[in-house]
Amino acid sequence: MFDERSLGETQILAALIGVSEMVSNLSDLSEVLRTVVRISPQLVRVDRCAVFLDDPRNQVLVPAEAYCPRDAFAAVLMERQLSHAEVPGLVNKVLTQKLPSVVRDLPQEDLLPQKVIRAWQLRSMLIVPLVYNAKALGMMTLDSTTSRHYFTSKEINVVSGIGNQLATAVENARLQDESHRVFRKLEDLAENLADAAVKVDGEMRVRGLSPSSAKFLGWKEAQLRGKAWARLLKPKDNRGRLLAEMDFVGQKPLVNGEMSEGLKAFFTKSNGTKVYCHIRALALRGRGEQPSRLYFVFKKAAIGKKAAASKKRAAHPRQPPSKGRKERVQVKAAAARS
Repeated sequence: MFDERSLGETQILAALIGVSEMVSNLSDLSEVLRTVVRISPQLVRVDRCAVFLDDPRNQVLVPAEAYCPRDAFAAVLMERQLSHAEVPGLVNKVLTQKLPSVVRDLPQEDLLPQKVIRAWQLRSMLIVPLVYNAKALGMMTLDSTTSRHYFTSKEINVVSGIGNQLATAVENARLQDESHRVFRKLEDLAENLADAAVKVDGEMRVRGLSPSSAKFLGWKEAQLRGKAWARLLKPKDNRGRLLAEMDFVGQKPLVNGEMSEGLKAFFTKSNGTKVYCHIRALALRGRGEQPSRLYFVFKKAAIGKKAAASKKRAAHPRQPPSKGRKERVQVKAAAARS
């Protein structure tokens, strides 16, 4: 806890570094918000803090988190959304111009309507935008519920810095949600256009199967989970060459909404049955060059003459003649020469 009577440069710097590290390390946005609204008031000697996230589609500012030692004063900030039409001055200055602002409980105040000022019981409130890549994603508010606080330029700069760090966390959470949505679309796509879909991680270990996969592949999810699927399914090309997972990465999965021609292979069900199909990978890449998560999609393929011959050879490999047969052949040949 910081000393509210004398907040020095060292404490402020330590707090800003702590917020930056927290934003980098915490993946849960709600946890980041809860922490920030508790730390920030200490840096500017107030007791209440709240974060509102902008919803541009619905034209509203949505309360995301609030904190005050006196719970009722935090709860009042979470009670309702602020429509853009209700607070046009605030939207213009904080969201459009991206400038920090101070709202006071004065009759001539034009950033917040008087009914909101009264409902929030505010005396003097600092509002800073959450800016990421020159775009305001919301705002953070700080005020004192016990007395009128006069915010210094130093305090405004400190809170603005925290707001920018928090905006990074908000954007990261949005990108993560978008990634999950894209992944769900890929799941639906794989399920609709393929006979089976196997989800693996960056180390090629199976993490899940689409609902129809177990029946088509002939392997239960429990048998595959945590293992490299190619070791169990033993995919082979038409020449009988054993293939690994990475052999299928890079094949185009779709062309004009249809499964494209790509690598074809036989795989083996748990009962030994061979199935001929297209196998391709849909990749979601992380920060590195290697795929962070892959979907291997399977679609049954028609068996041509070459594939049929390959399947026959795989099912009934040619056995070398037995030693006894060789001896009989040699005896017959010697008799014929004599």
